[in-house]
Parts: sequence; structure tokens; C-alpha cells
Amino acid sequence: LRAALPNVLLALKEKGTRHDLIDAVFSLGNEDDLVRLVARVEALQWDLARDLLARGVSVTLETGFWTRAERNACRAGAAAVGARAIVHFCDAPVEELMRRVAARNAALPADSSRVRPEYIAEWAAVRAARGG
Repeated sequence: LRAALPNVLLALKEKGTRHDLIDAVFSLGNEDDLVRLVARVEALQWDLARDLLARGVSVTLETGFWTRAERNACRAGAAAVGARAIVHFCDAPVEELMRRVAARNAALPADSSRVRPEYIAEWAAVRAARGG
């Protein structure tokens, strides 16, 4: 990933970049522990985001920011490389998330991964464990 970074920076400079946790989780695969997998993806995303931010590229991280501590860490990490973080936090009940997942899966583009509804229940348990 780091080796390819200089090749994509110019294209990303004007457009910014977007990291989607769900797509990243499904693309890694070979991991049975959802908590560990999410932690791996978040660490990879943040590492790349810091590199891009330090180069003046706009970055959108879509990781959930489940707790205030995580949102504050994002702000501090951005500030450490001379960037400003803008965190948009939207909370929704698990029932609403299940409805949204069902709607997403019903109209899923060919290049997107299906989200299994049971992942929402697992995610809610992880969020609760993190104090979110």
C-alpha cells in the first residue's frame, strides 16, 4: 500500500479520498473475529489517512467513531500532522440500522458487498463493549 501511495496522491489531491470500513472489512477476509478484523482495518485506514493528511489530501474516514474518545483521538491525530478534523457523528437505534441494511441489500450495486443483518447485532455488542 505504501509503495503505491505516491502514484495515487496526485489524483487524490483534488478529489480527496474515501475509506469505507465495511468494504475494507469484507476485502480483508480470512478473519473469524469481527472485533479483531475491525481493529485491523481501522488501524490500516488511520495509517493511510495520516499519510494523506500530512500531504494535504482531504480524507473521509467512515469507521463509526463509536466513542467520544475515538472521535477525540481522530481530532488529535489530524492536528499532529497539521490537519483539521471535522467529525460528523450520527447516532441511530439498532432497529433503524437493521432497516437501512435491509434497504441497502435490496438495492445493492454489483461492486458492493452484502451486509449480513447479524453483523449489526455483533457491531452493537462491540459498540456497547467500547462504551459507545
